[in-house]
Amino acid sequence: MPNCLFCHAPISSDLIQLNLRFCISCSMLLDEPGVRHACGVSLFSYQGYFRELILKTKVAKDHQLLPALVDLCLEHPYTKEEVARCEVIMPVPSSFWGRMRGGIDIAYFIARECAYQFGKRMRLAPFGSHWRIFKRSMQTQRQAMRLNFPRRRDSIPTLLIDDVITTGFSLLQLAYKLENSQCRFLTLGNAYSTREDQLD
Repeated sequence: MPNCLFCHAPISSDLIQLNLRFCISCSMLLDEPGVRHACGVSLFSYQGYFRELILKTKVAKDHQLLPALVDLCLEHPYTKEEVARCEVIMPVPSSFWGRMRGGIDIAYFIARECAYQFGKRMRLAPFGSHWRIFKRSMQTQRQAMRLNFPRRRDSIPTLLIDDVITTGFSLLQLAYKLENSQCRFLTLGNAYSTREDQLD
């Protein structure tokens, strides 16, 4: 009998038939609501169980959890709404620091699978945006940026995908570099601390 990918408890045959990878207890902990922002959406709150899930995947390099995170994103109704609005899907590049440490680039795998499943084009970010040395979330002097993406007429609707939004810096920086794109974003987790950009 398969075990839960997170707590390793046995998964009941009912859940196996539904193709779920988590036990009932862990699945219920994923009910933490995400947040709709003015120019995008975060699917889950970046706290508790979900935060541990991201960290086990990205930092502890748990490759078994990666497909489960991708599935959580693909099956979420907010994902389907955001993907329907775009023509191009683009993963936000992980920091050079993260890549050097061998962290799993969750955003890339989600973007690739979204493009494939929903029949969208996937584009990689401009080369220069792949060389951020430091993770923004690791800096002590960090402040949430106001999420105002540039509004451009006659531009390509582009969905930027990232694992977690912390300050919004990476998303804003990329959105301003894409001069022919009208950007929105989708993140798995929300650790963004400013509430004034969020919708009810």
